[in-house]
This record gives sequence, structure tokens and C-alpha cells, in this order.
Amino acid sequence: MAKEIIFIRHSSLSVPRGICYGFSNIDVSHNFANEADKLQRNLNGFKPDLVISSPLQRCVKLAARTFDSDLEINQGLKEVNYGDWEGKSWEEIKVKGDNLWMYANTSNQPPNGESFAELKDRVVKQLDSILNRKEDKIAVICHGGVIRSVLSHLLKTPLEVTRSYHIHYTGFVKFVNTKEGWRLSELNSGEL
Repeated sequence: MAKEIIFIRHSSLSVPRGICYGFSNIDVSHNFANEADKLQRNLNGFKPDLVISSPLQRCVKLAARTFDSDLEINQGLKEVNYGDWEGKSWEEIKVKGDNLWMYANTSNQPPNGESFAELKDRVVKQLDSILNRKEDKIAVICHGGVIRSVLSHLLKTPLEVTRSYHIHYTGFVKFVNTKEGWRLSELNSGEL
């Protein structure tokens, strides 16, 4: 069973503010190199035995740039699927509260997409197998919704409450395995 695991959010993206995206395979922004370098400094020499990434390019690129290790792709670690809303502006979507609409009720679901509750179920299935891996130190490069799902599950916190944990681009959470179970040992929120 793993001893330490770190969940890292991808870097900033080449997409205008106010656009709904999740499953969309959006590329990294022009700030990628600077953000990746800052992440490496913030990791304080953390060297994982295993690196796992969402298949979306924003995560794969950050994993390859940050860690000199083989990379395992996990399809179940994609961001929430916003379905018909992917790529549209929140103004065009017109739901009360914009993206917070889904936190108001984690069962709210965009047309042809998934709810945050469904995202969490998908992530927890992946998480259980990842935590039971034989490698001591694991890095997972993923998405904000995935990280909130992990926080909700491991901290036994309602999913809607995890909105208060704002993980900026290249921010991360680190958990250690103790006699009492998994404990949050570090929360690096990153920068805007």
C-alpha cells in the first residue's frame, strides 16, 4: 500500500475565462513553462515511484515536464463531463450560479454530461485501486474536480463543502498513510 500520494492540478489553459470546459482536451497556456518550474520548486524534491495522469493533454504535458518517470494514463481521472455545455460560455448556458450551480446540488447534471456526484463515484473507483498500489510515493496529475472528489472521500467531507478548498493551477494536495488512515499533510493552493 502507498505511503504518500500527491494530487496535482494541471497548469493554466489556452481558453478564455468564462468558458465551460471539463472533458475538453484543451492545451496549456503560454505560461506553462513558468508554472511547471514553480510547481517543481513547491514540490520540495518530492520524487514519486509512480506517476499517474489524466489522459487530457494539459495533465500529460505537466506530468512529463515535472517528473522524470514512466507515465501511467488513467481514463477515469478526467475532469467532469459537462456534456452539451463543453466549450460554451457560462453566459450562453444561462444557469443560475454559473458553474456553482453544480455545487448547489451535486446531483445537478448538464445535458448529456455528468453530475459532480457521478464524477466523485468515478474518481473514488480509481482512487481505491491507486491507494492500494505497491509503490511508496505516487503523484497524480489531474483536475480541480478530481481533487475535490478525493478531498471529499478521504476527509469524509460532503462534496459541496470542498468548493472552499480552492486549488489553483499547479496547486496540489498531499496525503500520507498513517496508522489512523489517510491524512492530509499538505495543501498548496498554487497561484492564480
